[in-house]
Amino acid sequence: MGSDVALDGTAFERYRRSASERTTLPRLIAGLLVIVLAWMLATVAVIALGMLVHAWLGSEGADGGMAGFLSTPVGVLTALGSFSGIWIGAWIAMRFIHREPLSALFGNSRRISRADFAKGFCAVALTSLFSEILLYALDPQVTRGSIGIVPWLLALVPVALLALLQTSSEELLFRGYLVRALARRFSSPLVWAVLPVLVFAVLHWSPSASPAMNVAGLITIGVFAGLLVALVYATGNIGAAMGGHLANN
Repeated sequence: MGSDVALDGTAFERYRRSASERTTLPRLIAGLLVIVLAWMLATVAVIALGMLVHAWLGSEGADGGMAGFLSTPVGVLTALGSFSGIWIGAWIAMRFIHREPLSALFGNSRRISRADFAKGFCAVALTSLFSEILLYALDPQVTRGSIGIVPWLLALVPVALLALLQTSSEELLFRGYLVRALARRFSSPLVWAVLPVLVFAVLHWSPSASPAMNVAGLITIGVFAGLLVALVYATGNIGAAMGGHLANN
């Protein structure tokens, strides 16, 4: 199970072999700790700033505690912004632990493929649109929300940008950093593909949801995460996975 065992897939083979010999398990664990710590610190800082802005605006839910705050528009934007810590932590880990540029995680070209991003986004967006139309057709009781079209359009740009921040950071970590490093050390997809998928799915477990809803959610998220790993395997780049994840969210 060493790095001298070749995998199928020319693009992915080049991607996983691009990781340096410094990509050892101890360094991988240390890098993960750095990323998680940066994520936590960024979350605290961004939420604190968001709550100050929320209180200054005098919006509803300002006195409803953390749960009330996160259910407000400012709270939603703040929660999405907290994922900036993953990008910061990944840069620190790559720069000082692995001695590689952050762009090494993007793909063989060391750039996020715009073409792959667009293909992934369009594929998921079209299937999602079809499923939404089908849902409305099957259940006429499903109706449009109460938000007006103008506020919705005004919120679309900041929400889309912050959703891109959130989804791209998750792809950078779970389909880039983890998959690339594990594939460098292990040839079995059970390690470099299944393990990150399981971790990603379990992190979406909700204590407030019923067991049945959690199981259904974990299966759905796990299948989707597996598809994203397959895109990285096929392209040797995280661009398609980023595009698909953004369209899904």
